[in-house]
Amino acid sequence: MLSEHGVKIAPSGYYAFKKRPASARAVSDAELVVQIERVFWDGKFGRGISGARKVWRLLRREGITVARCTVECLMRQQGLRGIRRGR
Repeated sequence: MLSEHGVKIAPSGYYAFKKRPASARAVSDAELVVQIERVFWDGKFGRGISGARKVWRLLRREGITVARCTVECLMRQQGLRGIRRGR
């Protein structure tokens, strides 16, 4: 795959990458995405109209400590965007 594009990579490096377990950041982000989607789509919290700031506040209220910029980034990656009204 990479050799087609002129990138030289040793086969041992490629297979080491494939066998490497997921990083702690990737694991925590995957768990956090589940919580973000739960809050975003929950009927009593706003049914998909919440923005990153509101989702971040709801997560904090539930005791989940996370940076707001992380919530913004993960929501963007998942394609979750709140509906903007009247600005």
